[in-house]
Formats: sequence, C-alpha cells, structure tokens
Amino acid sequence: ADLRPAGAPPPAAASAPRACSRLRLETPPDRAVWEVFPEDERRFDLLRDFVMQQGKVPSVAHLQAHAKAKGESLPYSAMAPLVKDFVKRLLDTAAADHVPVVIWDDAGTASDGAFAAWSEKNGRWELALVAADGRRRDFRAAGALGIEAAAEVASWLAVESF
Repeated sequence: ADLRPAGAPPPAAASAPRACSRLRLETPPDRAVWEVFPEDERRFDLLRDFVMQQGKVPSVAHLQAHAKAKGESLPYSAMAPLVKDFVKRLLDTAAADHVPVVIWDDAGTASDGAFAAWSEKNGRWELALVAADGRRRDFRAAGALGIEAAAEVASWLAVESF
C-alpha cells in the first residue's frame, strides 16, 4: 500500500552508482582530532603529517618514502594495515558527521554533498553522499581511490611533533 499523502510526488528513484576515482573531504569532522586518532596512538602521526603536507592519503610506497625522509623506522609489513586503519577511522568519522565532500566520477565530473556512507572490501569501494537537493548519489570504485583533504582538513590533522 502507498502510504504517501494524496498528491505527493513519487519518491525519487535511486540513481545507478557512478564509477569514481577520488574523494575530497572539504571540512573536518565535528570533533577533535584526538577523538579520531588518540594522542597515545602515535602510529598515526606519520600519516597525519603526510596528509597535512600533501593534502592526500598516501599509498604504502609514499608512506614508506615519507617515513624514511622523516628518519622513522616503520616495517613495510605494518604500513598497509596502518593506512587501512587510518582511512577507516577518517571516513567512518566523516560519514558519521556528514562532512561536506566532493566526489569525482571517472569522467571528471564533480558531485558535492554531505558524506553519507562508505565501504571497502578487496579494493572495491562504495561511497554515497547526499546532495543539496536531498538526493542520495552512489559511487563505486575498483582499485585505488584517491582520498584528498582540503586545507582545513589537512590543518585539523596536523601533528605538532613533526
């Protein structure tokens, strides 16, 4: 049974997910950085420093080079799980706080809105945002997804010890 009020327009059909290549967080979450990356978990400092300097989440190879340049010793075997945990904490928080994001599809067309959801399994990404018109837009990526941080987010991630 249709429970909409008489004369109400039909609900908007969900659009098919679009292929995407990158995501940029436009503003920081509505919480202190230490709530996401606790100060007693120094393992994230190198990643936070990289994002602050470069404006994007590093690949494992970029993290390895950054660690070496900073004189830090981090086993290669620990880097992939560290990046994955960093991304999980960052995107979980961004989705929970509905952080403004921009997602670019494979054609380079930008869509902006409030970050709504994300998942990643075996290199397959699913992302969703809610646009200003209230419609949910879904995106998918296979393989590497570029995750960028606008200047305000990069500053939020800044680490004093580096």
